[in-house]
Amino acid sequence: VTESLNTLDQTFKERKELIEFIGERDILISVHVYKPKSYGLFYTVDIQKLSKLRFLQNSIAKLAGEGFEVTKRTYKDHEITELYNKKERETLYLSFVKNQLIASYTHVLIEKSIDQYQNPVIGRDVNYIEINKETPEDGFFKMFVQYKYLNKYLACFSNKMNSELLKTVEKSWLYSGFNIGLKESTTIQAEGFTNFDLTSESYLRALQKSGKGKRTIAKVAPKNTALYLSFAFDDFDTFYENFESIKEENEETFKAYNEQVKEVENMLDINLKDDVFSWIGSEIALLHINNVISKKKQDLAVVFTTKNIDKAREKLNFILAKIKEKTPLKFKQINYKGYDINFLDLKCFFKMLAGNLFAKMEKPYFTIIDDYVIFSNSPNTLKEIINTQLIGFTLASNQNYLDFNDQFDEKSSVFAYINTPYIYDELLTLTDSKTRNSIRKNKDYIVSFSQLGLQLISQGDFFENYLVVGYEDPVNVQKQRIDDKKLRAELLHKIAKDVDTVLTEETVFKLPEIY
Repeated sequence: VTESLNTLDQTFKERKELIEFIGERDILISVHVYKPKSYGLFYTVDIQKLSKLRFLQNSIAKLAGEGFEVTKRTYKDHEITELYNKKERETLYLSFVKNQLIASYTHVLIEKSIDQYQNPVIGRDVNYIEINKETPEDGFFKMFVQYKYLNKYLACFSNKMNSELLKTVEKSWLYSGFNIGLKESTTIQAEGFTNFDLTSESYLRALQKSGKGKRTIAKVAPKNTALYLSFAFDDFDTFYENFESIKEENEETFKAYNEQVKEVENMLDINLKDDVFSWIGSEIALLHINNVISKKKQDLAVVFTTKNIDKAREKLNFILAKIKEKTPLKFKQINYKGYDINFLDLKCFFKMLAGNLFAKMEKPYFTIIDDYVIFSNSPNTLKEIINTQLIGFTLASNQNYLDFNDQFDEKSSVFAYINTPYIYDELLTLTDSKTRNSIRKNKDYIVSFSQLGLQLISQGDFFENYLVVGYEDPVNVQKQRIDDKKLRAELLHKIAKDVDTVLTEETVFKLPEIY
């Protein structure tokens, strides 16, 4: 990154006269996947004055210098100039469309742009036009995301993306616009709007109709949480009614969904609305935890706030009794440091609750902490949450997180928090070898953007989005992580009554797998 910036700085110095000649102009940079695992950048500069445009057209070869070989060709009545860099062995393609200078190192993008000028698509897309109109313009620059092509773009860096989740996003999300600015030179802030397909069968549509809720799950999220993804609403009953009504729009999907619900209810003799949905509060969150116990596994937990914890406990015990009565499954409740861990054999429960979002949480373990019910596929994840709760090692006790969280509204529809130093290892496992090597090389640069937060708040037919990225010196980030690890070990040692319950990398209290 530093090398690239130094090169850019040198280019500006060498081309100072040309830059002054062009003057203050709008520049557009866009990213396009033009073949599998390959993307190119496309540049547009609004030259405005025809006199300057003609000068550039006639002087490109001279401006390029001796290090370039210049050739020209015609595509659909537009002249394309090819500047071949002899030293770098790459070609920059340039053309002029009306008063716009267009450029790319990928020739097909220049041709596609000329096609697009003659038959506009994005320029006439009302969904893009409304987001562009709503996005403020008083920052450094504006950024737009078109979700239709997000999956193809991410596939350039990874072979292991969550395809189901990305397919849902591709089908239902349309555009996001961000107005990006700086605060106190250490915080990037971006605000704008997101729209989505109003005909899609998405939980996002249900959320958009269900208001917003207060975020409190940071109270039980460990300090070493890599990702905290929160969904909140006025109340769960409203959300679920909206979720069901969206399903009802597709007769085939709704029929299959109802059959699934009836199958579970008949098998166990329970009523999902009364026995499960009735006690869920106004926030559900997915936590991804960076855990010393199971480094090779994804430590995921789904946390529910409750309206009434006593009712939640009563209903969960009722379901457990029904499972014991109606199925051959036998699982003895395990008590870990004063918290009961149970196993919930309730197939497709999470899929019925929020579509494919929590589909991997098929038959989870669960425990109750304060007013929260916490589910996970791994008992080790629950033990990590219990331990960090006992020693007060939570996000809510972390001053860095609290200061960062203060920049957002306390109520939201969707909130995503990424703790970069803790999610760094996960990035390595998700990416392909070429990207992995690049991430390792630029580790300090990546972790220096230590906290990322994105908030969506329902507003009419849109979501209002607000993005914040915090910057810290990478030396301080690394020191903080070492200090946190040391503090965690010291606090755990203090509460340990005997060596068997000390949760460290060396001594791990293991629960057997359950089949």
